[in-house]
Amino acid sequence: MTGRIRLLAWIYLVMCGVSLAIGTIVLIGLLLSRDTQRDSALLFIGPLFLAMAVLFFLPGLIGGVGLLRGKAWARAIIIVLSFLIVLLFPVGTALGGFGLWVLLGREGNAFRPPDRLDQSRKDVVPPVSVSTSPAVASAIEPNADAVPRLRDRISELAV
Repeated sequence: MTGRIRLLAWIYLVMCGVSLAIGTIVLIGLLLSRDTQRDSALLFIGPLFLAMAVLFFLPGLIGGVGLLRGKAWARAIIIVLSFLIVLLFPVGTALGGFGLWVLLGREGNAFRPPDRLDQSRKDVVPPVSVSTSPAVASAIEPNADAVPRLRDRISELAV
């Protein structure tokens, strides 16, 4: 893992972790407040914070941990979050642009799972086998020339 990917992972971890902590503290403070307007504030801030937590903060934490551990699925999470945050000028644009640059560039290819076609090509046995000694080759690849030798060998072993 390159330093840029590690830096990106830590940025998302810290940013999302601090945002979750601050939002939770604000909500707890509003719940414990004796202000008469706290209910209207909770009705506005509560659902907004919940939506941000579910759509951005929790996936950011999970994606950051996944990037640090080198998981391929974390790359997709952080790419989606980077696209979402690009519109929040100026800090979001810088962070989102950095995330997209890192994960869609050369460093991000390390997290890209191999294509199914490439993987299936690796699993296929080549059509031409490796040449071996005649005794072993006849046992591995019987053909028209090897059949008489196999019969002779079987009759020798049977006696």
